[in-house]
Amino acid sequence: MPPWIGSSCRARPGITTATTVLTLALLLSAGRPVPVNDLWIAAATIDAGAHLLTYDHDFGRIGGLNATILTA
Repeated sequence: MPPWIGSSCRARPGITTATTVLTLALLLSAGRPVPVNDLWIAAATIDAGAHLLTYDHDFGRIGGLNATILTA
């Protein structure tokens, strides 16, 4: 791994996958599916404890996601 990438940026195998699967199941059961790529981004953001800035309103339907939906 390049030295400019800190240890906090390293992937934690399995955690993001588990978050993605759980989020997908919850959204599907609620009848509110979102694109799978959005779920991976949301899961990685949640697992990292980060804040997501996006123009994509689909992220507003994902509970537990710390996100700001921007307008054009």
